[in-house]
Amino acid sequence: MGIALVLTALGFTLYTVLRHAVIMEYRKALRTQAQALASMTEQHARHRIIIEMHKGNMPQFIRRRRAEYYEIWGRGQPQVRSQTLGRANLPALRPHGGHAQSGFARLPDGRWGLEVAIAVFPRVDVDHEHDHGHDKDHDHDRDRGHDNDQGHNVHDPDHSPKHGRHHMRDSWRPKPERIIVAAAGPMAPIAETLGDIQDWIIILCVAALALAAVVLSFTVSRALLPVNQLAAHIAALDTSGLGKRLALEEGPTELRPVVQRLNDLLDRLEATVLREKAFTADVAHELRTPLAGLRTTLEVCATRPRKTAEYQQAIAACLQMVGRMHAMVDNLLTMARAEAGQLQVLLEPVDLADLARECWPPFADRARERGLADIWPSEGPCIALTDREKLRLVLHNLFDNATNYADTGGRVLVDTRCESGSAVLSVSNSGSAVAPEEAEKVFDRFWRGDAARSADGLHAGLGLALVKRVMQSLGGGVAAEISNAGVFTVKVTLNNGSNERR
Repeated sequence: MGIALVLTALGFTLYTVLRHAVIMEYRKALRTQAQALASMTEQHARHRIIIEMHKGNMPQFIRRRRAEYYEIWGRGQPQVRSQTLGRANLPALRPHGGHAQSGFARLPDGRWGLEVAIAVFPRVDVDHEHDHGHDKDHDHDRDRGHDNDQGHNVHDPDHSPKHGRHHMRDSWRPKPERIIVAAAGPMAPIAETLGDIQDWIIILCVAALALAAVVLSFTVSRALLPVNQLAAHIAALDTSGLGKRLALEEGPTELRPVVQRLNDLLDRLEATVLREKAFTADVAHELRTPLAGLRTTLEVCATRPRKTAEYQQAIAACLQMVGRMHAMVDNLLTMARAEAGQLQVLLEPVDLADLARECWPPFADRARERGLADIWPSEGPCIALTDREKLRLVLHNLFDNATNYADTGGRVLVDTRCESGSAVLSVSNSGSAVAPEEAEKVFDRFWRGDAARSADGLHAGLGLALVKRVMQSLGGGVAAEISNAGVFTVKVTLNNGSNERR
C-alpha cells in the first residue's frame, strides 16, 4: 500500500512537471512564430501594415486541420489576420515592454488554445514611402517648370532632379508605430501528447508496482526463511524433546537474542517438567508407603476373626496412617495455592515471641520423649506485621522439623529479635546430618537429608518447602544454614511494620 502511494505521488509529480514543460515549449514555439511574423511585418504609407509572406511559408496559418492563427493590431485596431481567422478576432492581449504575454483563449472554432502576443515596432519601408512621395514632388516640379516656361525663370537647386531625390530620403522618414503581433494554436495536439505521457506514466507505475511487489515478495520470503525454519523447529518440540535447543546458524542477527531467550525459556520449561515429573513420582512414593501399611493392616485383620482390642488397635493404626496422608495432602494443597498466589493474607501486628510460645506446647511432649532441651534466650516482645494464622503454619512446620531431626538428648533453640526494619525468628536444632553445602536443598519438595527416613512413611519432606512458599506469600524471607558443629538453623525474616507506622 505504501509503495502504491509513493508511486502514485511520483507519477502525479512527473506528469505535472512534464505538462508544464510541454506547455512552456508550446508557448516558446508560438512566441517564435510571433517573432517571425514581426520580422516580416512592414509599415507602409498611411501607417498601413503589410506582411511580406511568400506562398508556402508557415502553412499552419492556411490549413484547415489543426489550424493556427495570427493577428496584428495597430492603433488599437486589427490590421492583419491570418486566413484561418476569417472575420474573427483573437482575444486582445496587452504585452508590456519587451515581455511577451500569453494565456489560454477560446479559438474561433470553439476549441481551447494558447495565445502568445508580443509588442514590436515594425520596419518602415522607406523606399516605398520615398517613391510614393517622389511621384508627388515630380508632379509639383512639373507644375513649377511650367510656370518657369511662362517667364518665371527661378533656379532652385534644391529641386533639381538629382538633388531632390537625396533630399526626400533624408528629410521624409515616418516614425514607426507600436504594433502587437499575436500567434495562437489549439491545445488539442498538446492534450494528445499529454495523454500519451499520462498513459506511459500509468503503464510505468503499474509495471514498477508489479516489479516492486515481485521483488518485495522475494525479499520478504528470503528474509523470513530463517524465521520459518525457526517456527518449524519450535513446532517440532514436545514434552519428550525439551532437551533440544534452537540454533540459528544463518539468518539476521536481530533474531539471535530471540533464539537465546527461547532457549532460556526451554531451559526453564525443561526444569519445570522434570520437577513436576519428580514431584509426581515423589507424591506417588510418599502415598505408597502409608497406603501399603494401611492395606497390610486391613489384610491382616481380615485373615481371621480377632478380639475387639486387636480390631481397635488396627483401626487406630489405620487412622494414624490416614491422618499422615491427610496432612500431606493438605500441605500440597496449601503449597499449590501459595505458588499460584491464591493465599489470602491479612496483615496485623503479631508478637513473634508470644506466637512461638503459643505454638510450642503440641511439640513439647515429643521433645521430652526424646530428651530435647528447649531454649528460649529472647526476652521482650518482637512485633512483626504479618498474617497470624499463616505464620502459625510456618512455626508448626519449623517446630515439627526441629523436634524430629534433632539428635536424641540434643536441644532446640527458639530465638526472636528485632533488627533494623525487620523482625527475625530463628529455630535451631542440634545433631543435623545434612552437609553445610546442602543447606539450600532443604526447601525443595520431598527432599530429605536423612535417606534412612525416606521410607518410614512419617516424613514426606514437605515441611520446609511449605515454609518457603508461605513466607513468599507473606512478603518475608527464609534461609537455612548449618554450622560445622551440626547445628541446623532456619531463619525467618518479616517486616516489623515500622515504615507503615511512620
